[in-house]
Amino acid sequence: MLVGDNLEMNKIILSEIFGKEYEIIYTSNIEEFLHLLIHYRDEADVILVNQYIAKSLSSEKIELLEKLNVFKNTPVILILDQGHSNKKNTLALPFSDVVHSPVNPYTVKQRVQNLTELFSIKETLENQVQQQMKKIFEQNEALKNKEKKINSINNDMLDVLSMVIEYRDVESGKHIRRIQKFTEELLRTLAVKYPKYNIDEEKIALITSASSMHDIGKIAIPDSILLKPGRLTPEEFQVMKQHTSKGCEILEQIDSVEKNDYYKYCHDICHYHHEKWDGLGYPEGLAGDDIPIWAQVVAIADCYDALTSKRSYKDAFSHERAVEMIRDGACGAFSDEILDCFSMVLPKFKALALKYADKDTDQKENPLQKYINDRNDKDDIYAKMSRNDLIEKIEHQKNLIKETHQQDTDVFYAGTDYVFEFDLSHDTMHERKGQIKDICGYTPKNYEEAVNMLSENCVEDYKNEFLRKFRLKNIDTKTVIFECLIRFSSDEISNVRFAAVPIADNNNKISKIFFSIIELHDTVFNNIYRTSKK
Repeated sequence: MLVGDNLEMNKIILSEIFGKEYEIIYTSNIEEFLHLLIHYRDEADVILVNQYIAKSLSSEKIELLEKLNVFKNTPVILILDQGHSNKKNTLALPFSDVVHSPVNPYTVKQRVQNLTELFSIKETLENQVQQQMKKIFEQNEALKNKEKKINSINNDMLDVLSMVIEYRDVESGKHIRRIQKFTEELLRTLAVKYPKYNIDEEKIALITSASSMHDIGKIAIPDSILLKPGRLTPEEFQVMKQHTSKGCEILEQIDSVEKNDYYKYCHDICHYHHEKWDGLGYPEGLAGDDIPIWAQVVAIADCYDALTSKRSYKDAFSHERAVEMIRDGACGAFSDEILDCFSMVLPKFKALALKYADKDTDQKENPLQKYINDRNDKDDIYAKMSRNDLIEKIEHQKNLIKETHQQDTDVFYAGTDYVFEFDLSHDTMHERKGQIKDICGYTPKNYEEAVNMLSENCVEDYKNEFLRKFRLKNIDTKTVIFECLIRFSSDEISNVRFAAVPIADNNNKISKIFFSIIELHDTVFNNIYRTSKK
């Protein structure tokens, strides 16, 4: 633990808390601190530095430290003077969290523990991805040197890349197998029904194999978007759409792949499988026969599989409902020829969907979630209780819930126009009074989505302040109140008062947020609610 600070009290507190767990090196000298950062860049687990030393580190010095990977796997905690806020961050130093001086023992212990664990998990995941990518290049280089047949090269590359996709994506491993089977059936029907496309057995084999690459670009999509359990925002969807072009960039960087017909099929399928017959797809907005026929085939196969498979944000549609939606254009336009072939293979599609259906045992556990589950299992205090103690604990919790519910009712339901309950543990929303669609136009799924939608309805001058106050990452255990002008779905503009009341569990972690809205009608804004004082 490297500490750049000159307050003796902080030194005493940090030594008392971390002395047995860490070797702590202190300094109040700026140049010595810089030297320590470079010298211990591979050994340091965490860095604490006060604001004065941090301000003294110029952009040039920070750039040098970043080139030496000083901060890559080591969290930095900034120590601010009491009463000092860092709302306008002018520091070049990339810090991960903030504590105030003199440091609070409980707070600094939790911050250090959380950050070191988070960075450790991040480093582990990055190493795993790097190892997978290393395997890709090593195996392709070996295949190139041995001059194996093109099909052997393709299959080895697919195995590794598909494993990387499945590792990062929330979809099951059988998704790729189903896409291959659906593609093969469609191609065989297309070859017989429409010979103008010159689809022979060799092309069927290559295109079927290449269909596995359709979502390879998801490797480059951030986890926060790729693994998001709810509906994507418009901004997030724009990022997700980039997986088509990102996939092509990945293919282009694999030098050991010969640029032949197979490469062309991989590239076209990856790039164009979200294009639509009417030109309303992406990324190029191609229309009609400008879309390669193999990309059109994989597009309808992927669409059918997405509809009939369960996802974290939706249940699976029945085979019949999925077919109806595709024919009605609910998933975009397809050519009459593709729809004709699709209709001819429907019994086979239904059978394949059942044969290669996802099962619980096929689902891979997210490494971060596994870590959290393991920690929860170890910390299960209820497992250590006697039967009588457990019964007493349960009765206490039931009474506490009853009392809390009554308090919530008294506070929110009287004198408010809207009340919404957000359960953060289950990522859900419940309308307790009024309907949020009266404001937003539709019902959001969770707290973050509701805040984003409400901010869009705020008059322009209030949007940024609204987001700053009510974003989940800015919410602590204190009530947040804010007044502003908001446009309802009826286009009526009203003065309203928002209030967010966080409910913490026994571990002081926010588990619920009650959100109320009061229309102020003709009353004048009370500026005290425009601050955090209330």
